[in-house]
Amino acid sequence: MVSRKFIRGALVLLILSVAVTATVMYRIERHKQKAAAEQARRSSSSKAKHMPAEEVPDEPAPPPPKPPKVTVLGPAAKEHLAEKSFISSLRAAFLWRSSQPKSPETDRVFLEKLSAITVDDLPPERKSAWLSLLDAWKALGNPAKAEDPQIKEQGRRAAESLNLMFKAHGDLDLVF
Repeated sequence: MVSRKFIRGALVLLILSVAVTATVMYRIERHKQKAAAEQARRSSSSKAKHMPAEEVPDEPAPPPPKPPKVTVLGPAAKEHLAEKSFISSLRAAFLWRSSQPKSPETDRVFLEKLSAITVDDLPPERKSAWLSLLDAWKALGNPAKAEDPQIKEQGRRAAESLNLMFKAHGDLDLVF
């Protein structure tokens, strides 16, 4: 019969061969996984170079930016800001006029600048006063209407209304 030593030796050899085979198989499989991961990394980086940023599906999208806080102004605040803007535009027109030589062309351009001042957000009484004053100024350019007392009275009333607005804003240097 077969001796015990021989059986033990065969078992040890069998166990060693199974262990070596399992280790080799594990390493081969691990090498294949590493190679596949490296290949995937290379192909995704080359795709990322060739694909637009929006088509990269693996990266999570950044959260959308928070919308800016919106300040809601009441009607009084809107009117106040509109009056300040109107006064600034009017001041700019007068400063421009003071730097120009006196001529009919300069007067025409000055009236165009005054007509271009935005009055949409002004309170209705201020808006009508401004438009009335602007009409009176335009009429003064026409010699036939320049001596009309009704136009002069219309311009005076409009100027008084606007002067009250200037005074309320502390702009006492703009007086009609």
